[in-house]
Amino acid sequence: MNALLPLIEVKNLKVTFHGRTGPVLAVDDLSFQVSPGETLAIVGESGCGKSATAMSLLRLIQPPIGRSEGGSILFGGKDLLQLEYEEMRAVRGREIAMIFQEPMSSLNPVLTIGRQLTETVRVHADASQETSRLRAIELLHLVGLPDPESQLRKYPYELSGGMRQRVMIAMALINKPSLLIADEPTTALDVTIQAQVLDLLSKLQEETGTSILLITHDLGVVAEIAKRVIVMYAGRKVEEATTIELFDNPQHPYTRGLMAAGPRLGSAMADVKKARLREISGTVPIMNGELVGCPFAERCENVLDQCRLAFPQDTQVTETHCVACFNPNGAT
Repeated sequence: MNALLPLIEVKNLKVTFHGRTGPVLAVDDLSFQVSPGETLAIVGESGCGKSATAMSLLRLIQPPIGRSEGGSILFGGKDLLQLEYEEMRAVRGREIAMIFQEPMSSLNPVLTIGRQLTETVRVHADASQETSRLRAIELLHLVGLPDPESQLRKYPYELSGGMRQRVMIAMALINKPSLLIADEPTTALDVTIQAQVLDLLSKLQEETGTSILLITHDLGVVAEIAKRVIVMYAGRKVEEATTIELFDNPQHPYTRGLMAAGPRLGSAMADVKKARLREISGTVPIMNGELVGCPFAERCENVLDQCRLAFPQDTQVTETHCVACFNPNGAT
């Protein structure tokens, strides 16, 4: 769907976790690509496979908890799923970096910010302590932390949530990666700090040319910085489009349900009935067995008999917009 050669290309990825009653399918036959300098967002409600996809790119899901059981992840001419441990370790944090969802649990509470930042540099480069320290100060300044040199001596608990998130962004960018994975980077932040972090990511992308894979459930965040969007449900991709196309012409009933579940400016708040947010009835199916048909069928207002018999293949709406649905327009 992109004219540019992809920076990373995921083909038919399948990821399972090992639950009490057997394997749970978290990602099923997922394919997508990210172009150089692009921001791609993956959206969907909790449990749809967004974070499992992100962690799979860095091979962070390992037995006995789970594993990638099929497909390929092509990056720099290599399949990341086939790399040996030391080869993959060289990719993590250097060529592909990740901002994790909760900075307080991602930063080591007993090490200073400076120790954690400089260690990230020294693991991937033959740099002296002083060179690493200067690089850390440079990145803290880049992400907008005041008095960066003094911040190096602090521990994570001494910083606010927004400051910790900026440290995580600095840590992810310190080795100039080609791809930055941002897993719910604004979830734990208030709206003011959230806006600042999004502006920072956009600014840093313009300055560094880093591609961003954004994992989120917040369509407002998607509209702010993403150029292209993938909508996931129950481990499957159900729709893919440019951000403008998705918001202007959502095709999948699930995508429309997500958009209807959010508040809109200009709503008639005086009218309680109109002000009430819509919800998608039902729950996400537990993927602990072979699912026949579309996983959204039991919650879908447009369901047909064939939806329960087979998963629909992608249908092109435009050159840059596809949907996996037998009945996107609700025809009977």
